[in-house]
Amino acid sequence: MNYNEMLLIILLIITFILLIFHFFINICDLSIKEPFNVDTYEVGGKKCINQVNEPFPPTPAAGTTLNSLSLKYNQYDYNYHTEYTCDNIIGSTTDNKYNVANKENDNNYTSEISNNKLLLHYKCIKKSPKEVYDYLTGEDGEGIYTSKNLIFSGTETCNIGVGENSLDNIVISKLNDDLNNQRKGPVYVFVAQANLLRNISAQKEFMTKGLNTNHYDGCTYDSQFCNSNNAKCQILIVYTNGEKKKLNKLISYITQNTSKDNSLCNIVCHNHPNENSLCGCLETDSYTIDGKNINPKCIVINENGVEHSSFSMVYFVNPHNSNIRINPWNW
Repeated sequence: MNYNEMLLIILLIITFILLIFHFFINICDLSIKEPFNVDTYEVGGKKCINQVNEPFPPTPAAGTTLNSLSLKYNQYDYNYHTEYTCDNIIGSTTDNKYNVANKENDNNYTSEISNNKLLLHYKCIKKSPKEVYDYLTGEDGEGIYTSKNLIFSGTETCNIGVGENSLDNIVISKLNDDLNNQRKGPVYVFVAQANLLRNISAQKEFMTKGLNTNHYDGCTYDSQFCNSNNAKCQILIVYTNGEKKKLNKLISYITQNTSKDNSLCNIVCHNHPNENSLCGCLETDSYTIDGKNINPKCIVINENGVEHSSFSMVYFVNPHNSNIRINPWNW
């Protein structure tokens, strides 16, 4: 190797070192950032409330109810996983989908958010929770979800009713089984209940009445029987851990299977006093309770005739609710 070749190699090495210094000094941002420090991308964050158990400002007297949400009128396509930020929840200088305008107040809060509800209505899908579970853990799920991300309760153990069997209490119990495990959101709940119906004729009558009301009950027997028995159900809780590939897979599946007819999701959770607690419809085999035949069928009457299918109500778990612990996520 002659002198000129050695000189050229040395110059190339020096140039390479200078380029490295330029990259780290002028291009890389080496500043230390706290997690969730960028408000724009923080979703599910708690900066807009003074403490976790403090609800948002109360809804005005003429405030909105479920009837103003997307479930009934499909006015808005709520994307909680990307838009549930402090600005969107409490309002900002720009319009957003979470402040539903009405005649009394152009910057009104939806009642579910302002009252710090645990479960926020998201979608109605034409699938049972078990079908969702099988999809996410099967070949079509592409291995994105595992059983560690899912909590499933089948009809053998799942019963909707009062007290500890209310939907909220069931979900709270499942989420808080391990208090030391603070999971990153968003978290979704799929629920469908096997309604206490006498027979197909009763179900058709029940559906016909339901078409003319916002919500309807899932028991067609007398009050004493309905009040003293729970309804079987399926519940699936999905943890996404803030991972975009998990979120995209789940939201895509929900979107593909969203029902155009929400009527079979608008069935009030059995023995729940709040008509905005909706538990969908789970079709199962017939069985008996105290000698009474229970025929939990889910039928849709349309131009094609009578169609059988389960319908699940999908909820977004409110990370601001004081009964559970869900960490915010970045988007």
